[in-house]
Amino acid sequence: MTTFGEKLAAAREARPTKDVQVALDGELAIEREKLMAAIDAASDDQRLASVSEKDEIKVRLDALTETANDALVTLRFTRMSGRAWAELTSKHPVRVDVPIDRHYGYNYDAACEAAAVVTGVRVDGDTLEPLSEEEWHDLFDVLSGNEVGLIRDAVWSLNEFDPQQRLDALVKSSGAASRSGKI
Repeated sequence: MTTFGEKLAAAREARPTKDVQVALDGELAIEREKLMAAIDAASDDQRLASVSEKDEIKVRLDALTETANDALVTLRFTRMSGRAWAELTSKHPVRVDVPIDRHYGYNYDAACEAAAVVTGVRVDGDTLEPLSEEEWHDLFDVLSGNEVGLIRDAVWSLNEFDPQQRLDALVKSSGAASRSGKI
């Protein structure tokens, strides 16, 4: 059995990351969004869910990616420490007219964008290149709504969703959930 110190060290070393590809070419971004929407539609509509149609769309997406590699940028985000995430979300108060904010207790969009700036880097081959705050600001200004959403979702998933899922699975597998309901 491992010690608490060993578990803590392993957790510190293994901070999860997520990569997101964005396009810095407006025309490419529009075409890419259309293809991504077509894949989503094919997945949602059983009539369009044939493997061949999805595969055809994915081939077109791959071809678009191949021809526009210079315009694609890969961003990598790393999970923040729980303390840093809690502090960051505290700095972004709830927008009362936004249901997702009310559910989580913070401004979802602002917190995720702020976390992206703190934890995100640009992947350049084997090198990770930090971006300045000004570069992040400019990047968010030129990205499509879909791409900003991909970044937001990756950051939120790393810091909120994935840890909760992992905890739920551990509690369930330990039997603690079923034991807590017994008198």
